[in-house]
Order: sequence, then structure tokens, then C-alpha cells
Amino acid sequence: MILLFGALCSLFIGISLGLLGSGGSILAIPMLILLFGLPPKRAIALGFPLVGLSSGIGFIVKGLKQKFPWRVIALFGVSTFVGSYATAQFARSIPGHIQWKLFAIVLVVTGVLMLRAPNYIPPTRPLHRRFFLKIAAGLIVGALTGILGVGGGFLMVPVLVLLVGLPMKMASLVSLALITVNCALAFSVHYVVMTPQDWNLFVILFPTFLLGFFLGNQLTKRVTDVDLRQMFGYCILLVATGAFIHAFGLISHP
Repeated sequence: MILLFGALCSLFIGISLGLLGSGGSILAIPMLILLFGLPPKRAIALGFPLVGLSSGIGFIVKGLKQKFPWRVIALFGVSTFVGSYATAQFARSIPGHIQWKLFAIVLVVTGVLMLRAPNYIPPTRPLHRRFFLKIAAGLIVGALTGILGVGGGFLMVPVLVLLVGLPMKMASLVSLALITVNCALAFSVHYVVMTPQDWNLFVILFPTFLLGFFLGNQLTKRVTDVDLRQMFGYCILLVATGAFIHAFGLISHP
């Protein structure tokens, strides 16, 4: 029964990733901890291949025929990768319960910001002059990937719209590419904590995760950006409630 419910949850998480280009890890890791009882470090490690492979396949399917502004996003992308790899090394020394507490806090903040964020009309041209702001934003997104196991898409999309000047749909697509590389770099450090049982769980969950991604991609044609943001925000807050209670000891660990 738990495996069936987990498969349904991973389907929903994949839909979120396909709809928004974000939300994979930030939902998958709480599921792995709260539903399957994985220790935080193992859940973070398992989240990387689940989200990274789904994002990579989705990017290949959706993005090969697109024309990308590579010069504009290169600076943000490189700084993100540097932050991810550097902090992934540091994260190995952070106790798992501390990572889980930090993750719960990020969930709460993300949900609130998603619901409170005003509608935004992207600029007509990239904001090239915000050089150091782009570097700082990329390093922060990468650091969250390395330390907490999140792909960073929930931060990448608004940053790519607000700072780089990309349209929403292009920002979501670029986010998938950056998530893929971020997850690969961080996984190269975190994979050592995984067990054979974790890989068995990956084999079970990944097909439904990928199916959900493609379902979410189809739904983007029927749902507005505002509706997407609202749905994602409420979903994050729902998961954040359980994660916060669990992380700070208000309920017993499984």
C-alpha cells in the first residue's frame, strides 16, 4: 500500500515538474522521508537521480528544437554549478537532522512567496548590467542544491525571469537543463550514502515520476501561469506543514 501511494505521489511530483519546470526535489525529498522513512541524507541522495534524470529527458524532448540565449544564461548557469558542487562537498559534514530542518524552513518560505508573489511582466530585453546580482543568485541556487538536495528550479524560474529577462515558458525550459546538471554534480558527491534498497525504490518510483512529467507538460497548454503558481504554492505549504512538524520533533520519526 505504501509503494502504491508513493507511486501516486511521484506521479503528482512529476506533474509539478512538467508544469512549472520546478518543484521536483522540494516535493520528492519530503515524500521519501515522511512516507518511506528514509534518513535525510539518503533521501537527498535518491532525490538527485529521480529529479535529474526526469529533467534531463524532459529537456531533450522539449528543448532540442528551441533556440536558447546561451550567452545570457551562461553566467548564471556557471555560478549555479560552482555553488552546487562546492556546497555538496561541505554538506557531507552537516548532520542529516540539520539538513532536514533547513529543508522544512525553505519549504515554508517558498510556499509563502509563491502565493504572495505579484504578477510580473518580464522585461523586453535581458538585464545585462546586473552582473554581480546574477552571480550571487546563481551561487545561492547552487548552494541550496548542494546542501539540501533541491534541484533549485523553484528559485531558478523566477530568477531567470526577473534577472535574465526570459519569458516564463523559456525560463521553465532552461531551468530543466540547469536542474539536470546541478543534480548530476551534487549526486557525484552524495551517491556514496545510498543503499541497494534505495536503488530498488528508484526503479519503482522513476517510471511514474517520468510519466507525471509528460502529463504535466501537456497540461501547460490549458492552465495559466497564475493558476500554476497558486496550485504550486498551496501544494508546497501542505507538504511544508508535515515536513516542519516532523523535522522539529512535533511528531515522532518513523
